[in-house]
Amino acid sequence: PRTAAVTLDAAYRPATGESIVGGDWYDAFELGDGRIALSIGDVAGHGLSAAVVMSEARQAVRASAFDADTPGEVLTRANQMLRGARMMVTALVGIFDPASSTFTYATAGHPSPLIVTPDYHVFMLPNGDLPLGIVDEIAPSVWTFTLQPGSLLVLYTDGLIEYNRDVFAGESSLAQAAAAEVRSPSEHPAKRLQDHVLGKI
Repeated sequence: PRTAAVTLDAAYRPATGESIVGGDWYDAFELGDGRIALSIGDVAGHGLSAAVVMSEARQAVRASAFDADTPGEVLTRANQMLRGARMMVTALVGIFDPASSTFTYATAGHPSPLIVTPDYHVFMLPNGDLPLGIVDEIAPSVWTFTLQPGSLLVLYTDGLIEYNRDVFAGESSLAQAAAAEVRSPSEHPAKRLQDHVLGKI
């Protein structure tokens, strides 16, 4: 969605040729009351099977977001829909409210969101709870943070920070790239962060 309240950007790079039809997704859509829903997730594995489950998970999240009370409830409903898929899915669902500048989110085994404030402080936000599709019932925790104007919020899948099998180095590289983006904004911030972490620039 295009809105004066927030600028959205995204980048995707498959890990292998087969994963062009792989299991990662991202989504953003308006809820009709000015709020913006965001989701991102990762189905374990690659290929057609992962792509099918990814499509189901993405649609389950989107369908639930319009009438659920919290992002945690969205993930709970998505988990129920995916119990027969027999594939593990990590996911994050968040809602940004431009009226209050708040970001409310829940995770299911997904990497922590990252925030950079206008004065270049970098924070990894909390995460937790089991991935989708493992147990019958989940009850994800819900967190709410206020975003200062000019902040950068980064959502990503684990392929970005685990590509060289060193998660700590990947997280550090992402934090450095995100801080640099706030200091000197680019036209395509998502690709800039991706290229920095993956060593393309």
